[in-house]
Amino acid sequence: MSDTGGVVGRDRELATVTAFLDALPSGASGLLLEGAAGIGKTTVWDAGVAGAAARSYIILSSRPAESEATLSFAALGDLMDGVLGQVLPQLPPPQRRALEVALLIADPVGSPPEQRAVCLAFLAVIRHLSASGPVVIAIDDLQWLDLPSAAALEFALRRLGSEPVGLLASVRIQAGGQATPVAGAGLPAGRLTRIQVGPLTVPAFEAALRASAGAWLSRLTVRRLFGASGGNPFYGLELARALNRAGGEPAPEEPLPVPADLRGVLSARLGVLPDDVQGVLLAASCLRSPTTTMLERANGPVVRSALQTAALEGVVEFEGARVRFTHPLLASAIYSGGSPDRRREAHHRLSKVVPNVEERARHLALSAEGPDEDAAAALSQAARAAAARGAPAAAAELAELAATLTPLDQAPARWRRRADAGAYLFRAGDTARARHDLEALAEEMPAGAARAEALLVLARVLLHDAGDLVAVPVLEKALVDASADRLLQARIHISLARTCGDDLLYCASHAEAGLALAQQAGDPALTGEAMVQKLYADFMVGRGLDLELGDRAMDLEREGRPPRVEERAAMWVGLCLVRADRFDEARRLLELTLQAAREEGDDSSLPNLLAHLADLECWAGNWQTAERYAAECWEAGQQVEHRAWRVMTFFARALISAQMGRLDAARAAAGEGLSVSAAAGDSYGSILLNGVLGFAELSAGNLEAAEASLSSAADLADHISLAEPAAWRFHANQAEAVIGLGDLDRAEGLVERLEGWG
Repeated sequence: MSDTGGVVGRDRELATVTAFLDALPSGASGLLLEGAAGIGKTTVWDAGVAGAAARSYIILSSRPAESEATLSFAALGDLMDGVLGQVLPQLPPPQRRALEVALLIADPVGSPPEQRAVCLAFLAVIRHLSASGPVVIAIDDLQWLDLPSAAALEFALRRLGSEPVGLLASVRIQAGGQATPVAGAGLPAGRLTRIQVGPLTVPAFEAALRASAGAWLSRLTVRRLFGASGGNPFYGLELARALNRAGGEPAPEEPLPVPADLRGVLSARLGVLPDDVQGVLLAASCLRSPTTTMLERANGPVVRSALQTAALEGVVEFEGARVRFTHPLLASAIYSGGSPDRRREAHHRLSKVVPNVEERARHLALSAEGPDEDAAAALSQAARAAAARGAPAAAAELAELAATLTPLDQAPARWRRRADAGAYLFRAGDTARARHDLEALAEEMPAGAARAEALLVLARVLLHDAGDLVAVPVLEKALVDASADRLLQARIHISLARTCGDDLLYCASHAEAGLALAQQAGDPALTGEAMVQKLYADFMVGRGLDLELGDRAMDLEREGRPPRVEERAAMWVGLCLVRADRFDEARRLLELTLQAAREEGDDSSLPNLLAHLADLECWAGNWQTAERYAAECWEAGQQVEHRAWRVMTFFARALISAQMGRLDAARAAAGEGLSVSAAAGDSYGSILLNGVLGFAELSAGNLEAAEASLSSAADLADHISLAEPAAWRFHANQAEAVIGLGDLDRAEGLVERLEGWG
């Protein structure tokens, strides 16, 4: 559909609107967009109106308001505006007179016009207009249609058959999920489609927020807003604006502010409830998944009657034993409206009854009046548990709370917990927030092993956000700080080996150093990490593929694996197997790695993994699978915002486009990716993208352009000591381009070099 580029997260709804518009020339039909207030019905409706205009359909439009529902023929006047001069002369005099009086164009003379005469006139207008092309009757907020207009609309729609006339309308869903009674639907059920416009997904909600009022918000806060708004974009934007007015993001222990214009409405609804009911609701608002049993254990026998009272007022509803607020904003209003003392009291009671270790630690922390090492330690433990179960965003929130509650005289513990929070944020995909917090932490810490730990985490973030040129100096600084800690030094050497950017021999030397230190320390898990980095680095610099070393690394990883999935042995062994054309073995390892990343909530590993899977399936000839992985890679990259490693998302998109013959798309993606890699000083990424761009130009017969890109890739490969021609498979294409240009002597040298590597 045209003119829908700004609509986020509504592909299903837009596809339905497109189908409705495309089918309209075949006969009368209707499409109702149903949903809660603020959910985005009008956005989809606007896109439908734009689509109708793009098709040159005739559009009769009205946006009735609640205040106009008692005005006679107000909406009918809107619908007829702009066409009256064309259609009035075509009407029989009685119908024309009735319509003119109804629309206040003429003064009534004698008895007022009958409703039927107005209805017949409107039907005649619709039929006249539809004779020259499809007509769309577009009404936003159909439930506010005044009754006389609704009657005219319903009368006309019931009498239409083969005429190309369509009703496109939005209509509000009442609390409880029931559609507001709609006047004017008119069409028989077989010709009327109803579609529910529901909450946005988290990625779509985040995109909508960042496009308007929330560009500055961290992903952790965006997710809190999503939970508080129920995925409703209008309420989410209002919450974001309230945060903006408040001057910043709330700390994990602080409630979200309820916007002033919503606070009045919500307060009026809640203010009629007795104090004991509000006390039970406060406890429910403190819980992620409140149940009647849990609330009774915390608040006693008053709970049942209190919840029934709240349910009668439409504040809560029940799903078995589960208690659910009819809208998440009600929970936010109740919680933010409670005094700090009452909130602490509620959390204290709940900390004694919740069965989950994470929730118990969280309630214990939120009941504390100041720094408390016992609560901080419990939160830190809960954060590790959350990360282990695949919830790094929850782990980050818990670790931040732990750092906040750590007493001031225990700085090393507070630093460690802040570093943990940064690592969890990064795994959850909140790259910008992780970098900001970790840079601030490293800046305030003195030199030593504790700072080296923080720098190690920061460097991992910088590698993805800013590239090797920024990350490597931070790791080298960490190596100096860790001079007295052999095991920490080994971890830093291994991280330097993973940079894989401007000097592969440098990476190989750090892999060897890390392996030696890990073996001396007798740490099997770290030894496995170093082994697989040595395997990969040795392979890339032309020392052969030692898969036995990879098998040993995967065995040792059972003793303890890296938290981030893309750092695990299966990932690196899988990449080597792709280069060796052992696609089935590589697929098994990379798919297992992808499954682990999804199960563990490791969003930060997804773009790289998906890019390599797209590369694998391209070379295996599975084009549809490769295209799916490339699309997923792009989406994952948009979510985590790895500014430097966006190169991999551009690579995946360019590669599949080039292989599928979409050469302009390949050029565009490769060109954007090369800009990113140049900004980050990423030679490795430039090799990948020049290789793909060269292949695209070779496919198009542009030999000079192909030779330039492929030779650039080859020169950069020599610069970083890449001596494994199977790594990215562009050397043969370079030779082909040179042959096509007639430089046979040079081509012979390239082929001889390639054979020598073989």
